Amino acid sequence: MEEKEFSLEKWEQEINKELSFLEEILDEKETSEKPSPTWQVLEKKLNNFLKVKDKSLGEEILSQCESLISKTDKSTQLYLRLIQNLVKGLLKFENISQLLNKMVANLPLIFSNANPTKKEDLVQSFYYQYQTLKGKPTSSLRETNLKKEEIENLLKQVIESVEAKLHEINIKVEENQRTLHRLLVGPSSEKIEQEKIEGIKETPENEAKFYILEIGEKKFALPAETVVNVYKISPKKAKKLTQKSLIKFGQLGSFFNPITKGLKGELKKVKKSQLKNMFLNVFQPAEGLQNNNYNGAVVVKVSDIDSYGVIFVDRIPSLDKPISGKLLEDKVETPEGTYPFLNLKALWTEKQIELGLT
Repeated sequence: MEEKEFSLEKWEQEINKELSFLEEILDEKETSEKPSPTWQVLEKKLNNFLKVKDKSLGEEILSQCESLISKTDKSTQLYLRLIQNLVKGLLKFENISQLLNKMVANLPLIFSNANPTKKEDLVQSFYYQYQTLKGKPTSSLRETNLKKEEIENLLKQVIESVEAKLHEINIKVEENQRTLHRLLVGPSSEKIEQEKIEGIKETPENEAKFYILEIGEKKFALPAETVVNVYKISPKKAKKLTQKSLIKFGQLGSFFNPITKGLKGELKKVKKSQLKNMFLNVFQPAEGLQNNNYNGAVVVKVSDIDSYGVIFVDRIPSLDKPISGKLLEDKVETPEGTYPFLNLKALWTEKQIELGLT
């Protein structure tokens, strides 16, 4: 018979319950049925149990008492239930005594620290035995800690996955809204050409500092004053980002290459939490849209416009080594050669028309 959870409080309650119908027993007529000889076997087992307090013998006694209860009068039933509860108590407290004796015997090993692994296994063993005696078996301490760590890691992964998915969804929603607006408004190629011409005319024909950007098979000259920072990025990630009209600044960073490192200008004062959620226009020249060899990203600020963007390049320019050049119409002459001028204002205007914002 399976041993049920036992406590002195429950034991007392059960005895009181049985005593409550003693009055009925006094009024009950004596039964003509003679006691079964089985009680003699029970008596013998009880005498042995009181000497050895064996668990298996105790369980046999409990089972036999239960069997006899169904065949006897109420007064006998009460007597047998009292015996059952006493046997349960002796089994429980005998086990506690045995466990304590074992733990006392192992105290020298626990405090010796000679064998940490054996010590830990021993503690786990006694911990489980203790929980079993309480009637509420539980996992070992080690298993509990491992499960807690696994749950925390799993929860962290779920949160990161959900945040990443929500970010992608937000980007797609914004792109869909702008695409719809663009279809309703329609492109304006004349305005693009006008901005290109104005952008070139407004640039003074004197020497300035430039960075040479390699995009695909072409090179472009970009004014050094417009560059906010540069970042290393994997070709796979860059290719994915170039397919978007807008990205968040935080998408350019990594654990070893945080977005705050090396920042120039006003963005140095912006908090990282705000910076990573700031949107950047993807200013990718048409010549480089099909390129699969991007290794860097150049973050830029459009002059006279409070707007930032990013250009993906094959090779990151060295920020401490700009070259001198002179802007002549849509070209920049440098000691290293002549390169097409990368007009950020014109690219920004194209982007606004593409997104349907003008």
